[in-house]
Amino acid sequence: MKKPTDKDTWHWDDYWRHGFLTSCADTFQSNYEGRLRQVWEEFFRSAKGNATILDIGTGNGAIALIASRISSELDSGFSVHAIDQAEIDPPAMVKSNTDGLAAIHFHSKTPAEDCGLPDNSVDMVSGQYALEYTPLNETVAELARVCAPGARLLFIMHHADSVVLETAAEELRLGKVLENSGFFDRAADLLQHMSNVPADQAHRLAGDPKAEDSRKQLNQSAAELKALVSQTPNPQILQTALKSVSDCFHRQQALGLEVLPLLAKYRRQLEANLARLHDLQNASVNEEKGQEIIALFDALGFLTEPLEDIFHEQDLLAGRLLRASLSAGS
Repeated sequence: MKKPTDKDTWHWDDYWRHGFLTSCADTFQSNYEGRLRQVWEEFFRSAKGNATILDIGTGNGAIALIASRISSELDSGFSVHAIDQAEIDPPAMVKSNTDGLAAIHFHSKTPAEDCGLPDNSVDMVSGQYALEYTPLNETVAELARVCAPGARLLFIMHHADSVVLETAAEELRLGKVLENSGFFDRAADLLQHMSNVPADQAHRLAGDPKAEDSRKQLNQSAAELKALVSQTPNPQILQTALKSVSDCFHRQQALGLEVLPLLAKYRRQLEANLARLHDLQNASVNEEKGQEIIALFDALGFLTEPLEDIFHEQDLLAGRLLRASLSAGS
């Protein structure tokens, strides 16, 4: 699996290009809901009129969109700047839930540690599953630069003990199993053999020892992965791989299409998903990291409140909530 570098966003570029509004597309079909939504609505409703809002790690603008809609509802005249280090274009990519996107100033390929806004120009800063992904020392320093006296900040960060992190760890484990199985390599090898024979002469493959060996190895890998599917509570990554390869063989056999590029596309999508999970695991905030983040803000003149655990739907731990403000006298 390709490991992302600090500035390598190919895996996030790919994700946002699909038009997902949130970074939890499997959980939230539209925008964030429940307690997560309530926290953001309360935060933005408390803003003064004509406030300048900076949303970091915006993705396709889920949190910025909440701010934009509240601004419209209250006729508050917010100026919402939404930045992301990844390549984003929400007005073009998001096909639903789009009311309010046009009023947001999106800044693609713009890291939180170098947002480009003027000194003392920001009244509110937001970030959901965002701050913890950034180089914290540089980001907090940048926020201290752009925040105006009296600015308020709210972040929801990934909790190291959340079910999201448990699921991510299991998916990464299965991803390693999948990688070690050689499943995609064996599928590509057999598909290459098949592409060398006209569709109406596929029977010739039965007499090709190399093709038969390739078929046996692929079937062995597939059987092992199918056995794992029944043994894990979160087998989606294996099911996706099996379905992708099956789709390629169906297209080759039934339609006579050249499918090796399609297989490579499916494989890259899987690698992108694993790379995002790797980022998530590295970014999660335990108690020690949470206190380190608070110390960074405190050292630069922010007033911080104790971290809060935030839950989505009863007992589903969704993240750590951090509130901070900059003294009006700063």
